[in-house]
Order: sequence, then structure tokens, then C-alpha cells
Amino acid sequence: MIGLMHRAGVTVPTDLRAFARWRLLAHCAALLSGTGGLQPHAAGRRLGAALHEAGLSENRLLRLTAARGAGLEAQLIRAMRMVAQRGAVPVNLHTLFDLTGDDPDTVEAARLRIAHDYYAAQARSDKGVSSDD
Repeated sequence: MIGLMHRAGVTVPTDLRAFARWRLLAHCAALLSGTGGLQPHAAGRRLGAALHEAGLSENRLLRLTAARGAGLEAQLIRAMRMVAQRGAVPVNLHTLFDLTGDDPDTVEAARLRIAHDYYAAQARSDKGVSSDD
């Protein structure tokens, strides 16, 4: 992970919370890429839509978007495992970055974006429309 962070130009964090954030993001990316080395990130692939496609229940979505701290980490890891197992990868990892940040406005915007995209994908599937439209 340190090598990945170095190649990405991430400076050594002086705050352990920043390191924990990058550790969590690297963990999620590793779960999504799996043993096949799949590309885990695609800017146009909305996380909420991928969660819906993977079959994440509305209850799990609510847990994910309401979680904070260690609970958020556990919910994210569980959700990313589910996305990877169901083959709903890649996803927009920028949303995860925003969700795990320190700025309350950015975090709340990420929560709303995930929920909006999940429910939009649900509405499309209820109407029988492809999520790629």
C-alpha cells in the first residue's frame, strides 16, 4: 500500500487519521480489484448505482449512509465486498474519498449522492430501464 500511495503522489501523512483514511480507501480498492487485478475505479460509474446493482438492501444503504467512524469503515468494507462479489465493478472511488473525509459538507454531499444514485438506479430497474442509459 505504501508503494501505491507513493506512486500516486500522496505525501506521508502527519495525522494518523489521514493515514487511516488512505488505508481504508486502499482496502476498498483492493477488494474491488480482486485477484484478477480489475480496475476498481471508473469516474462515470456511480457508487450508489453499483450498490443497487450488487443487490445491497435499502436497510444496508441506510446503515452505510448513517454510519460514522469505525461503523462507517465496517459498512464500507461490507458494501465493497458485496459489490466485488456481484461483479458490479468498477465504481467511482472519488465518492468513497469524499465520504471518508473530514469536511462535514463534503461528507454529507457524498452521502446524498450515494443515496440519490441508488434510488435512481432502483427506479430505473422498477421501470425496466437499463442502468447504463
